[in-house]
Amino acid sequence: MSADRLEAIERSLVEVWTEILGSKPERGDDFFASGGNSMAAVRMLTRAMSTWGVEVDLDQFFRDPTVRTLAWLLAGSPEVEPAAADRSVVGCLGCDIVAGRRPPPGGFVHETTRWVVNHVVGSMNLGTLVIAPREHVLAVADLDDGAAAELGPLVRDTTRVVEAICRPEQTYVCLWSHGDAARRHLHIAVQPVTAEVVARYGGLRSEQLQARMLAGGEKADIAEVERFCERARQEFRAVRHDRDLRP
Repeated sequence: MSADRLEAIERSLVEVWTEILGSKPERGDDFFASGGNSMAAVRMLTRAMSTWGVEVDLDQFFRDPTVRTLAWLLAGSPEVEPAAADRSVVGCLGCDIVAGRRPPPGGFVHETTRWVVNHVVGSMNLGTLVIAPREHVLAVADLDDGAAAELGPLVRDTTRVVEAICRPEQTYVCLWSHGDAARRHLHIAVQPVTAEVVARYGGLRSEQLQARMLAGGEKADIAEVERFCERARQEFRAVRHDRDLRP
């Protein structure tokens, strides 16, 4: 299955969804929670099947009524959900977050075909976002071509979002997937380091600052995280809108 084809299907589904419900969705938004009903779902599915020439069982869409799942089904991959489940490792933080077994604070901020973005769960400062693959991948060397193609633009866009909100001295982009004598679910931290953060930690920067944060165990206030995540979702939509307007 072509990543370009999947992306084209997702774009067309977003247009149809927006036309039917009057609001532009994220990839993981629930059709019914967004105001849809059974009649609207039938309209959505009929339009999509007519456009792409693929038959999709309505029950399959009802089980996970999102742009993400419908795009996979239209792309000819009805097996994607069990296949992804087979690669989900219970007890792995990254897998548990992606699978919904451990919802991240503030929910997902942004999603692509192969990646999710959420606020950090551990002891780092407010505004630190984590980019993680949907599949249980342990190293950059193991990424397939589709995931690798999405990663660069996603890191750039995530950094733009963090910088727009936090106005930091610098934004750190760090790849961590190293546990006790073993590799862990790949995750990339995008961390805004403001003057206030530097002052709070006695002028420390770079790896010394991060080491002090992780050792201290201090976590951001949940209410503040939720507010940040809502604003970050708005910024991601703005970034995507600006990109769509470019020739």
